[in-house]
Amino acid sequence: MHILLFFLLGMLFFVILFVPVFLLGVLGKIFSLFGKRSEARTKNDKGGSAYSSRKKIFSKDEGEYVDFEEVE
Repeated sequence: MHILLFFLLGMLFFVILFVPVFLLGVLGKIFSLFGKRSEARTKNDKGGSAYSSRKKIFSKDEGEYVDFEEVE
């Protein structure tokens, strides 16, 4: 009898804590995808692309490839 009670309380605990957190995560992901799409659409409607507002962060001399030199 006690095992059944602990099982039911455990399931209730699981449902109360984990199911709402999971559902909120899924809903948040869905809403963020729709938000990005509508933001890209409004920027495209204004004549610019969604990526036109981004600026280059690194200077010209950073991030260039150099010849490999083995150190012995």
